[in-house]
Amino acid sequence: MELKEMLKWGVLMVVSGVVTAVAIQLVTKQLEDKAILAARAELERLMVAAASQRTQQEVVAQIPSNGPGTHIVL
Repeated sequence: MELKEMLKWGVLMVVSGVVTAVAIQLVTKQLEDKAILAARAELERLMVAAASQRTQQEVVAQIPSNGPGTHIVL
């Protein structure tokens, strides 16, 4: 092989490696973004569920007991 042809192949391999590295970085970034969005959605769901449970417990705590003379009419 001539030196010129070897240089072409060398440049081609370097460019190919750079393109591959950039593609891997882009895909990794997309996967990270999706994972972050999924984690945020799950955290939001858990926070809403916890707040809802606290609210229900507070409402139940405010209901008077159904002892003698106490009637709850719904």
